[in-house]
Amino acid sequence: AYSEDLAERVREELAAAGIADIDEVKMYGGLAFMVRDKMCACIGGDDGEIVMMRVGKERYDELLQKSGALPSIMKDKPIKGYIDLGVEDQKDLSFWVETALKFNEELVNSN
Repeated sequence: AYSEDLAERVREELAAAGIADIDEVKMYGGLAFMVRDKMCACIGGDDGEIVMMRVGKERYDELLQKSGALPSIMKDKPIKGYIDLGVEDQKDLSFWVETALKFNEELVNSN
């Protein structure tokens, strides 16, 4: 389950960044936003209000220091390179989408 309002906010941020190549895929019990065939963001969590951003391992520790950034947990372990944002921490969604898109571009260009 995921919040349709939150999904719309992520769509708007991706559109504002000029991203046209987006696929939405139901994944991890939520909704994943695939940019250039790579997961960029995912919405879900117990209440459907968590945004998981794919930021990469290189900047992970640095970005975890930002207010509201939490490690993404899967099977009781943090997933290095992914950051969760709760409802209160999504005020700066533009920053997080931009950061995830920069990493997405690095992934695409490294192939």
